[in-house]
Amino acid sequence: MSPTVSAFLLNYRTLGALSDRMLVAAQGRNWFELLSCGQQYLEVLGALVSPTANRNLTGEERAERHQLLMRILDNDARTRRLVYPSEARVEALMGQIARSGSLLHAYGVQTPGSIS
Repeated sequence: MSPTVSAFLLNYRTLGALSDRMLVAAQGRNWFELLSCGQQYLEVLGALVSPTANRNLTGEERAERHQLLMRILDNDARTRRLVYPSEARVEALMGQIARSGSLLHAYGVQTPGSIS
């Protein structure tokens, strides 16, 4: 295995491990950990953008990369299902807060931070 291919597969292994951590963080509703892992994930993903990185893979290496990709995609789908319901709840709450503020303003109620 050449050093370039080794680093290439190492990056995929790192992405797999990070996607595992992201799923666990989402399951535990640990949003800060999820975001931290997501940032690391993007950094490693950026390292994979080499046009020659995967041209010299052996059959075994391609099989490993395929397995890693399947795991990463499965983790991503499972993480998104956990995250998006929370985002919808936050958006709904923000909408309620905005509507409440509009109603209070419409009835002339002064709220902290409002300008008269």
